[in-house]
Amino acid sequence: MDFEVVLAAILANIIPITAFLISIITFYFASATYFSKRASVKLYQLEQEKASVIIEPDRESDESPDVFHNKKYRVLSEVVLVNKSSLPITVIEFILNNKLKHNSHSRAGKVYAYTGSVQKPLTEHKGVTFGRTQGNETQFFPIEDNFFKPVFNIEPYSSVRGYVFFKYDDKELVNVGNNELTIRTSRKDFNFDLKVDEALYKD
Repeated sequence: MDFEVVLAAILANIIPITAFLISIITFYFASATYFSKRASVKLYQLEQEKASVIIEPDRESDESPDVFHNKKYRVLSEVVLVNKSSLPITVIEFILNNKLKHNSHSRAGKVYAYTGSVQKPLTEHKGVTFGRTQGNETQFFPIEDNFFKPVFNIEPYSSVRGYVFFKYDDKELVNVGNNELTIRTSRKDFNFDLKVDEALYKD
């Protein structure tokens, strides 16, 4: 067989195979770039008790512990948000059970106290006990400036830690156990289960 004919046959096969391999590599990198830029947020809750609670806080005045004196109950839940995208993402607001909102108008207090019957006391939340009377004691939930303040950014491949904060009057709006948390961002809405460990009601 003539050498030139063999060489031509080999080249005729190599060229399409090479083009095919190049197209696969190009597709791989294009897909990797697309998926790295796609909006992706994960939520993690701390594996410790009382990191996510409902409380009926003690109220000292219309301004203490916060200015929302017309609302009786609070959800205080500490979470970690992780941006798994190669692009930054902006958190606009949090929505609990399609009813309650934590957004730029929400202003949590620095410390919340609950005085009443405590079923699961924890040292880190006790602070000071004010005269144990008929099984009651005071526990403190110091969130200081650690609650999320929408609107805020999460940088690529980074995480932020803080409290989501909701206020309400109707006990039926929030459950002990799983609740639906929607995080509204600049790129899409994300839905998660938000677990509440305990309800500290006074009645």
